[in-house]
Amino acid sequence: SSSNYITDRKSVSFYASGSNIYSPQGTTLLKFNLTDNSAWLDPSTLRLQFKINNPRNRTLQLINCNPANFFRRLIIRCNGVQIEDLDFYNRLTNMMMNLMPYHKKFNMMGETFPLDSMTEENTMFYLQHDFKNFSPQIKANESITVQMPFFSGLTSCSKYLPLRFLQGLTFELVLVSHYKDAALKTWYDHTNNEEPTWTISEPVIKCQTITIDN
Repeated sequence: SSSNYITDRKSVSFYASGSNIYSPQGTTLLKFNLTDNSAWLDPSTLRLQFKINNPRNRTLQLINCNPANFFRRLIIRCNGVQIEDLDFYNRLTNMMMNLMPYHKKFNMMGETFPLDSMTEENTMFYLQHDFKNFSPQIKANESITVQMPFFSGLTSCSKYLPLRFLQGLTFELVLVSHYKDAALKTWYDHTNNEEPTWTISEPVIKCQTITIDN
């Protein structure tokens, strides 16, 4: 980042095209077009940010603290050509996060669910063991904003990507088919358990781009 051939680095946002509200029974495809006429993309900085909304007057309990649970498939295209297609994306990310070392989990915790959604007991268990036993909760009629990295070959490469020559980089994420794929239940005072309902909104890809001295 401090090399003399890099003349500029900036944070940018790419918003989803089409709808702004997504759910298993509504719009299920999130599509992002990453384009720029001159900049190079730093793939290690790619993050997806979105809101999880609980529309009921009951507390919503999620499966665990992995925001990727909401997506069953990730497709990446370059100039319209498919270069990656990761089916069962939610399962893949859970497996990879289970195998992460302790310190990497600690760093990722700050990127996924807000700390105020964690109890002290669950937080300590999450740090000392694994994230799958931590089940975040969203209060009735409230929302939380989460952020997640992408698990893919492209985003794991250590090379900057020339967006100009790629002629468009497209990320497509498909929501899970059922609400319960990402949430356990809704409840009130731990009674009257119901089938979970949720929506996600305001999705945006955040990353950093650089300008290289020609």
